[in-house]
Amino acid sequence: MDWNKSNTILIVAFLVVNVFLFGYIYISDNFTEKYDLEDKEEFLNSVKEILKTKNITTSCEIPSKIYKAPFLEIKYDIINPSEELIENFIGEYDGIINDEVLFYENEFDSIEIVGMKKIIYNNEKAYSTEIKNTESVDNIISDFCNEKKIDASNFIKVNEVNINDYKLITFVERYKGYNLENAYMNFYIKGEEVFKFEMQKIVSLNERAQITSIPAAEALLRLMTYDSINNKEVTDIQICYYTSENEEFENINSIDVDLVWKVIFSDNTFVYLVAGEY
Repeated sequence: MDWNKSNTILIVAFLVVNVFLFGYIYISDNFTEKYDLEDKEEFLNSVKEILKTKNITTSCEIPSKIYKAPFLEIKYDIINPSEELIENFIGEYDGIINDEVLFYENEFDSIEIVGMKKIIYNNEKAYSTEIKNTESVDNIISDFCNEKKIDASNFIKVNEVNINDYKLITFVERYKGYNLENAYMNFYIKGEEVFKFEMQKIVSLNERAQITSIPAAEALLRLMTYDSINNKEVTDIQICYYTSENEEFENINSIDVDLVWKVIFSDNTFVYLVAGEY
């Protein structure tokens, strides 16, 4: 037997088999990927058609990414009334200040501490000049924070909307790239002043079990269960952390927050849709 010739034949055969297997795997993977893309597109179109039965349309890209992240236990920053805090917001105050009194006011300004966690400030003066540009709004917010000694260093601006004759600007805290919607500052601006302010902070958080999100398209189907959501245009969809603050909010110091899809509509309203699978 010619062993050299036999070895050559075996080597050639081995190479042919490997080329065939490589080609088969490559083609199979690409056909599977193509099928998945077509399948997702078909599902997305079906979701849009279903939403149209309630005259709900989408003018934004619907995210296709699946997120994996832990659900979180957050601990709120507890706010104890103090002379410094109260006078930072409403000026000189001669009344009693203690943990039993959670509402303080003077002639025009007031501050309420809700559940020892949330500050609500109001300025009753009437302002009517409309803000025309973002830069002036940013300056107003900066001046307000400096005047009231508010530390906004952990917050980022996420929204600015016009509502009737005022602007609402929202800031939230973030964790590993995700917005924490339960930790926020809301600035209500009319004229050149902040006429209302809300703030709620967290002091610490702990990671718990991992969550895998459902696709945004699947979550959108849950809009069909809301009787009040009709004739809407979806303009943005964001993944974030949030949980509803129910009637027990004033009595708790910590809360669990899940991944949710935040669906924003053209009329500046929004809804949170559960995103997590455990």
